[in-house]
Amino acid sequence: MENGDRAYIGVDNIIINDEGEILLARRSENAKTFPGMWNLVSGDVEAGESIEDALKREAKEEAGVDIEIVRFTGRYYDRPGGIRPKPLSASLISAKYPAESRT
Repeated sequence: MENGDRAYIGVDNIIINDEGEILLARRSENAKTFPGMWNLVSGDVEAGESIEDALKREAKEEAGVDIEIVRFTGRYYDRPGGIRPKPLSASLISAKYPAESRT
């Protein structure tokens, strides 16, 4: 089942290191949407997973960093007809990681 066929919650990490740099991820050239573009580290909340755990998992999976959650920044809703509409809210939480963990 594709995400467009079910309700889900997406999460986006605003990951900032000790030097104030924001960590971005580059999308695959084979991605269905926005191939090759830069974006925040993001993903979907898995069944039974908390938003905080999803943010930590996505940071580790996509960027290889362990994060400390700092604060909740807001709840956002996609409009109907968007590229990949999210019927439920996408929550963003600011996070940080040590500058020395850069690769």
